[in-house]
Amino acid sequence: MIGNSHKQIQTPTLHSSEQKLISEFVEKEFGIKMPWGKKSLLEGRLAKRLHFCGLHSYGEYFRFITRDLQGRDEFLYFTDLVSTHETSFFREDKHFTYLGNEIIPDLCRESWRKEITILSAACSSGEEAFTLAMVITDILHRLGRTDIRLSIEGVDLSQRMVDVATRGVYTQERTERIPAHMRKRFLMKSKDHKTKLFRFVPEI
Repeated sequence: MIGNSHKQIQTPTLHSSEQKLISEFVEKEFGIKMPWGKKSLLEGRLAKRLHFCGLHSYGEYFRFITRDLQGRDEFLYFTDLVSTHETSFFREDKHFTYLGNEIIPDLCRESWRKEITILSAACSSGEEAFTLAMVITDILHRLGRTDIRLSIEGVDLSQRMVDVATRGVYTQERTERIPAHMRKRFLMKSKDHKTKLFRFVPEI
């Protein structure tokens, strides 16, 4: 008999003991809470990686990425999948307003200060780090403190997100929350108008 057949891949079940093991590891190592209510999220995100690695349970997968030297590269995929990449320019804008109105002006009053160094933790794809750069650069110019060197370092669990942040290229849709005067000053539009991509100027 000749015919078509389709073999459906069975998604393994994430058992309670496996969820506890993975959730506790993620919280201890990364500081990310994975409550019981996130079982389906965890199961869904990791299922394809189990299939890709040829493993049959989440317990096997966890042992592979934490104990097997061959699982080092896969560990990077794991950190990316358990991380939350929600971000945007001027996210939680009150923080940047306070920074611009209070913190940076206070630092600028210190005549001896020649450098401001900031760590942008969990920088994801870079929007918040670049927001810091725009806001502070704008203030330094307005206050006449262009002698101050600004240094911002963004760090994230996800190498994929850090790579996006390093490129500093964003779609028009992503940049719409940036105030018009900052878009005009700090962004360069792609020469290929079909792509509608923007890159930050070298200053930023």
